Amino acid sequence: MKYHERVSTGMTGFDKCVDMLRMGDNVVWQIDKMEDYIRVVEPYVAQAKKDGRKLVYMRFGLHPPVLKDTTGIPLCVCFSSGSAVSLPPRITLLKLKFAMNNASLIQ
Repeated sequence: MKYHERVSTGMTGFDKCVDMLRMGDNVVWQIDKMEDYIRVVEPYVAQAKKDGRKLVYMRFGLHPPVLKDTTGIPLCVCFSSGSAVSLPPRITLLKLKFAMNNASLIQ
């Protein structure tokens, strides 16, 4: 991964507005509904897969998963088994550290 390398969000209009994303950018979204976030995440993930970029999906919330298809995307569930929803992590934190190297992070 080359830092400052331009990558597409999968949304042409947004890419033009922000002059693409740069590898290493931190993007924060303030949303009112998860549906608003999903409309941004789905094209980003599709573009990242098309471009052959690595992704890691970290789940912090008890809401339904943001990604419907996580095929080929390492998943780390970050809430306790005492939560209303309990999903076992698919990868350990040690593997997560390895997987996150040069990867985009979806939360």
